[in-house]
Amino acid sequence: LVAFILGGSYKNAVTPFVPLFVWMLDAVGTSTGSSFWALRTEVMPKKVQSTWNALLNFVWYLSSIPASLLGGILWNIDPRLPFLFALVVDAGFRLPILIRYVPETIVRMRKAPRIGPHILIYGLSEAGLTSTARLVQRSMKAEIINAAQTDTKRLSKILRSEKRPLIIEGTPALYAAKDEQESVRVLLVASREERTRRRSQKSKKPEFVAFKELEEEDRKVDRIARRLYHADLSSMPPFDVAINTERVPPKKVAKIIAVLREKEDEEKE
Repeated sequence: LVAFILGGSYKNAVTPFVPLFVWMLDAVGTSTGSSFWALRTEVMPKKVQSTWNALLNFVWYLSSIPASLLGGILWNIDPRLPFLFALVVDAGFRLPILIRYVPETIVRMRKAPRIGPHILIYGLSEAGLTSTARLVQRSMKAEIINAAQTDTKRLSKILRSEKRPLIIEGTPALYAAKDEQESVRVLLVASREERTRRRSQKSKKPEFVAFKELEEEDRKVDRIARRLYHADLSSMPPFDVAINTERVPPKKVAKIIAVLREKEDEEKE
């Protein structure tokens, strides 16, 4: 664009070669275009690639005919005007928008939510949700809310308006954890074999019956977790404690690990 504008503004010995120079630049851009497309595919988040490509095609087809007509009108006024107009649009409008809003350049920053007074305990069946909730209730003098009959919106309102510590456990806590991010969110898991043993001992059922029951319950929990968080709770890497360091500072992390080590030392003694 700049070459065309300068070539049309100044007459000298190089002016006849301006179209050839522009053609060479266009050839370079065409030959490297596929590389830029591949790079964009690698950098751009997959979930927005199809939407972004569809938007580009929509804008291209929508503006091609009006832009051609406008270019012809400007050419009749002055042959340099179409190129000058394209340069202004690229430099003053399209480029700033792409730099600010194109998906591969966006890094969304948010303030980390603080840890609030309430405790949400969720996870897989027979992973110790109820027993843990009761132990926490005794140590903190907190109240366990029976949220089985309460809808998610009402539960979120209760958690936001109540200042004293409340405990929500089970599937309702899984829903509430998405909205009530300032609560202490605890995920409890255990192997299906261990949970089968617990269910079998508690309900006096054969282990194969308890296993089938847990298998069905795990599928229900996983469907909810995938819908809300795109996560699979029943297929997670091995760990003993997972800590979100965005919310828990290193000093508290060290204390938690130290407590776990103390328990292990006591068992050895």
